[in-house]
Parts: sequence; C-alpha cells; structure tokens
Amino acid sequence: MRSLVFLKTMAKAPGELHDLQASLWKIWQKNKELTEGRLKALEGTAASVRNSSLTPEQRVQAATQAHQLAGALAAFGLSEEAQLCRTLEQMLKRKSALNRENGVQMSQMIEQLRKAVKTAAQRLAAKT
Repeated sequence: MRSLVFLKTMAKAPGELHDLQASLWKIWQKNKELTEGRLKALEGTAASVRNSSLTPEQRVQAATQAHQLAGALAAFGLSEEAQLCRTLEQMLKRKSALNRENGVQMSQMIEQLRKAVKTAAQRLAAKT
C-alpha cells in the first residue's frame, strides 16, 4: 500500500511509524461501514443494469457512490482500485444505455474492489 510507504517517510522514529499506522487503521475502521455500504450499493446497481431496471436517479446516485469510493480508496494509497471506481463512474455517467454485458462487467469490477479492500484491511491490521 502506498500510504504505508508514505508513512515510513514521514516517521522520524520507529515509534512514530507505529503511531501513524495505528491512526490510519482507526480511520480505516471508522469508514469500514461506509465503504461496505458503497460497495453494496454498486452491487445493487450492477444487478439492476443486468436486469435492465436501473432508473436514471439510481444511475446518478451510483455514479456518486463510485466517485466517493474512488476518493476514499485513493486516500489509502489504493490508486489502481480508485481508477477502477473511476471507470465505473464513467460507465454510469455515459449518455448511452447500459446493457446486460455492462452489468456483468460492473459486477466483476466490484468483486475486484471487494478483494482489494479486504486485502488492504488485512495489511493495515498486520501493521498495527
């Protein structure tokens, strides 16, 4: 995780690094439910796209969720995953209709995000 590399450069002493990592872990834990909620909302969006039942309002809300998740993941150094969220956001903001194939693609991207979030949490926990 890039954020851990950044923390190492900021820490002046080994104890400071542990304190910074512990603080980062607390922030991660505090936002865990929000991240999970955003992932669930995006999963629901992908299902609606697959079923051709996504409303314009849901599409706008999902684009917002993807945007916010991208920012949160980027803050923790998960730049590749943040880019995946931006791709989801762009898909949702396009004027063209979404089809079943798009819904399948979105589901695959969200699964990748879930795995990355789980791995990041495990790494943070191991560092504290």
